[in-house]
Amino acid sequence: MTDILPNPDDDVLPEIELTQWREGRTLSADDISILMRALKEWDDERNENVDLYHQARQQVLFELGGQELVNVVNQRDEEMSSRAIANALARFHRKRADELAKRNASAN
Repeated sequence: MTDILPNPDDDVLPEIELTQWREGRTLSADDISILMRALKEWDDERNENVDLYHQARQQVLFELGGQELVNVVNQRDEEMSSRAIANALARFHRKRADELAKRNASAN
């Protein structure tokens, strides 16, 4: 007879396995598989929670001010994100330019 029912411990296996690991352990292929599975589960859960938050936020905005408020807030969010990305890239490029200048100065 084949076992067609899933093992109930399969859902908690990664967490249990990870708590058993100790310093100095060399990871096997199975260990890496367990780790990847746990990371995927945690990532999926986080993404689901983020999606639920954004859906609830959109619903509250809609209830407070209708689609017009939703559109205004979404536009503001996009502008703020664009500004934040532009600022982060500018800082990155300045830092990178400084590092290259230091490297070139030390090479001369």
